[in-house]
Amino acid sequence: MEKPHPDLTDTLSARHWGWLPLAAAVVIGLVWLILAFGQADAVQDDVRQHVAWLEAMRDPELFRGDFIASFFVSSNTPLFKSFYWLPAQAGISPLVMAKLYPVALTLLTAWLAWRFFLTTGIGGLAAALGAVLFVQGIWASDDIASATARAFSWPMLLAVLVCWRERRFLPGAGLGVVLALTYPSAAVFAGAMIGLAHLPDLRGRPAWPELRQRWAGPALIIAGMAAGAVFLLATGTAKGMVSLAEARAMVEFGPKGRTSFFGKGPLSYWLFSKRSGAMPETALRHAVLVVAAVAALVTWRRLPGTLKHMVLAAALAGFLLWAAAHLLLFRLYLPARFPLMGLRLALALLAGAGLAAWLLHLGERTRRAAVAALLAVPLLALAVPLKALNLINLPDAPTLMQALRSAPKDALVAGFSPDLDNIPSDVQRRVLTAREFHLPYNRAYVREMRARLGDTAQAVFADGPEGVRVLAARYGVTHLLIDRVEVTPEGVAHSWWRPILAQEGRLPACSAEACRVWALEPEQRRCVVAEDRQQTLLSVACLVIDDSRPQGE
Repeated sequence: MEKPHPDLTDTLSARHWGWLPLAAAVVIGLVWLILAFGQADAVQDDVRQHVAWLEAMRDPELFRGDFIASFFVSSNTPLFKSFYWLPAQAGISPLVMAKLYPVALTLLTAWLAWRFFLTTGIGGLAAALGAVLFVQGIWASDDIASATARAFSWPMLLAVLVCWRERRFLPGAGLGVVLALTYPSAAVFAGAMIGLAHLPDLRGRPAWPELRQRWAGPALIIAGMAAGAVFLLATGTAKGMVSLAEARAMVEFGPKGRTSFFGKGPLSYWLFSKRSGAMPETALRHAVLVVAAVAALVTWRRLPGTLKHMVLAAALAGFLLWAAAHLLLFRLYLPARFPLMGLRLALALLAGAGLAAWLLHLGERTRRAAVAALLAVPLLALAVPLKALNLINLPDAPTLMQALRSAPKDALVAGFSPDLDNIPSDVQRRVLTAREFHLPYNRAYVREMRARLGDTAQAVFADGPEGVRVLAARYGVTHLLIDRVEVTPEGVAHSWWRPILAQEGRLPACSAEACRVWALEPEQRRCVVAEDRQQTLLSVACLVIDDSRPQGE
């Protein structure tokens, strides 16, 4: 292993700096806990999609036979689900674990990032600074806050890289299998980075014994990740994904669609888009990280050779996989996920080296003052706007949520309201459709969700109960939840579902002044279960029975 570069060596040994990234992780974790547990109904954005359904691990009656729940549960790997199943057997809610896991994952990520950075030829100070900025950069987006498989992949990815660099190949292969069975994209990236890093070993046509000595260990790690990835490809959910031609024809993928992917201009599409870009903006949100990395690039020639080697391997692996993901669009999920991994590693390595070199070249007195100030670096976690502030979602109508908590466990809610997104996570009741769950990547799933959306529109924007009867008979809907603003002509025009219904030819017939919503007319007031602000919750059984009675009653 390369010795630390003289320009980046500080007077303290490497182990004396290990506390710095851990302290930053503790600060971030405490802020997160305050946000997560400060409100009883607080829930992270992606938790609504991937974790809420796992509450059925504690109570099998929840979400039984639910189409949306079945899709999202099956889209997660068995190993990821086991992280929630084990605590659930002890009575701990998956939604509670989703608030606790980010703290542990942040601590692990900070420590393992420091360990990996130490193997790249930089000193303890540079490695610690790089790890601090790395963790802060991740928390500038929702990766770890989501407590999804993507969150677990960061410490696992770093653990694989640490084993590789420290020549612990057998544990590295085992961790590679675990990584592949948790988040295959990260395993593919790690395999590509390790393989690219060892390509120079092929120069000069080395003899077989020498080549075997250089490649046997890394190949073992790559083989472990490949085995896990192949298993998931054979048994996972890559089948049935929409094709490129199908995606281009769907309004969900358009510039204003539910899952915007195309149509925002070539600069955004190819470079900065968080879904398709080669330099996704989520990797560039931390200004200090980016500036320090650019400063280090200016002194590229003076940087340690191993550091430059790792930076190039990470960046190139991300770029090559980004190109492959575009060629196999959606088979490798979102192309931008790969350069995001590569850029985060490369920028943090460069930023740590750049900051440490600048600090250690200061005059002695200035240096002492700077080192003293450096002790407060963990507090910089507070200066980075935690993206979690925008990702904690609270229901707009808590009174309605309380009413749904008392509803039977097999209740199914349909309608048009932003709070439909929150019902599964907040009260563990089913919904027929909602923006949060309308993901268009799988062909069969999006076809069903479009049909449900059209049937909901026919029931809500109606002159009578026929559409409501269809919802009850076809899907078993028990409640309607209607936001009075969303069902006005202006609300319809700005809704997320209008372009979809227009493409399906099922737009509601609204005049310029109003939309006919039979369920909200005064005659149906007796069917109101609860109201809160602009939202009304109605009983479907009441709507059907009341309207079907003879006029004389």
